[in-house]
Amino acid sequence: MKISPKASFLIALIVLGVSAFTLEGATAFLKLHFRKERVDLAQPLERISAKLGPWVQVSTDEPLQEDIEHTLGTSQYIFRDYLDSRVFSSQVLDTFKDKPAGERKAAFLDLQKQYPEAALTLR
Repeated sequence: MKISPKASFLIALIVLGVSAFTLEGATAFLKLHFRKERVDLAQPLERISAKLGPWVQVSTDEPLQEDIEHTLGTSQYIFRDYLDSRVFSSQVLDTFKDKPAGERKAAFLDLQKQYPEAALTLR
């Protein structure tokens, strides 16, 4: 018996709707209140090296907007792009050094499309 894509979508939508309603009802009934707890870092993020084995950082550490940091409740985060030095020559990696952050990101995304196995993003 084959189920049409429309029927599958409707079934999934109904299951998600019932799940959301049930969770909301159970939370209210049990008088549960969820809160975000602070989790301390084991080590400062600055200790994460710009070179991790063959992986070389090609991005710069840029801060988020102040309102986003406030919403997150932290200023401790990283968004880093790494390329595999076994795949890319040092000349290619050196081209990132003098570029502004936006150009670095664009160049990284281009290389990531061509060599997805040789590009890594840490968030």
